[in-house]
Amino acid sequence: MSDKLFSENPEIYDKFFDEKEYEGEAAFMTDAFEERNDTDGRNCLVLGCGTGRHSEHLADEGFEVTGIDKYEKMVETARSRAEGTFRQGTLPDLDLEADAYDLVLLPFNIVNYVEYDELEPTLELVADAIKPGGVLLFDSVPMPPETQSLHIQTVVEDDADHARIVQMQPGGQHQVRWESIVLSEDVESGFFVDNVDITVYDDDEIVTGLEDLGFTVEQRDSYGDATRPEEAITVFVAVKE
Repeated sequence: MSDKLFSENPEIYDKFFDEKEYEGEAAFMTDAFEERNDTDGRNCLVLGCGTGRHSEHLADEGFEVTGIDKYEKMVETARSRAEGTFRQGTLPDLDLEADAYDLVLLPFNIVNYVEYDELEPTLELVADAIKPGGVLLFDSVPMPPETQSLHIQTVVEDDADHARIVQMQPGGQHQVRWESIVLSEDVESGFFVDNVDITVYDDDEIVTGLEDLGFTVEQRDSYGDATRPEEAITVFVAVKE
């Protein structure tokens, strides 16, 4: 796996995802929390915080944000962008305080970056960290078609141009490989390869895992208006009993 877009180039990552509706998704998360939450605080844990785009808007909504990401350079960018506490860590090997958070998020299909046999311990970790009456919210992507055309994304700026050629390929059982070549005038070589394996879960499998841990679960097919019609995701909104 060569995950250089995440591990080494967070500023280029942000350019490619600048049009993502982070603010709208954060508003959906806030509304879902306020409609269902039965705790007395606004402590929010963002697992897979990335460069802090969701965290920035959640802090503006009055949450006390703690963000954790696998990649130190992502964490550094999040610290510079958003109010909160940010640190490096990898799921499910995290030391989290029990019953500490009113809202826990795994945004932008972070759960799909968890290996198949690590889903159960990840959900157990989250269940232990969230307060009774607190809200867990995350999204997951489905298995793509067996054949997909290449997708080309370009970003044109005054000082540098960037392009990304992407194709999703079915891999082994439960896995998909996100294969891409990134062309950028901001890197010395002019390009780098970015291949990442993601895990695809059955929605019912996730719901069962959450219910076994004492959550009441709702499923949505979007973050409301913040999700583009062509995006295929399942959004899980779960309340800890």
